[in-house]
Amino acid sequence: MKKIIVFIFILVSITLTMFVKDKQNPLFKCENVYQVCMVVDNGKLVGEVLKCGNKDFVYLSKEDAFKSIGKCQTYAVQFYLKDMDFSKILKILKANIISSQQVSGYEIYYCYTPYEKDCVYLKNKKVNLQVVLKDNEVIAGMPLILTGY
Repeated sequence: MKKIIVFIFILVSITLTMFVKDKQNPLFKCENVYQVCMVVDNGKLVGEVLKCGNKDFVYLSKEDAFKSIGKCQTYAVQFYLKDMDFSKILKILKANIISSQQVSGYEIYYCYTPYEKDCVYLKNKKVNLQVVLKDNEVIAGMPLILTGY
């Protein structure tokens, strides 16, 4: 009986973890987002497109990007925000800071959030959110910012 209860507990825990990772990205609900860039396979989305090898960097409005999620394989998503407090972004995304640095006037943070499945490893810790701050603009990339800043 104890083994069955433990098995059910583990199964429920795994299911809940998968549910949290599949939740809708809360940045789509944020009013401060003025643009989204999705990195996808060539020709899969229509928008302002920058080609890079066999990938397209497609710049869209927040609404158009939201409608496009799930229509094709997305390799990365960058959110461009104005007048947004960094601590609010961390709270919205339930993110933990793994590392940070300052380069040429930019503050760069490497974080982990449960809202992104893909990750890279930094100092043996999972990172799936990169946030860059400069002046009143914020770029949040999942799993990383691939477009530059």
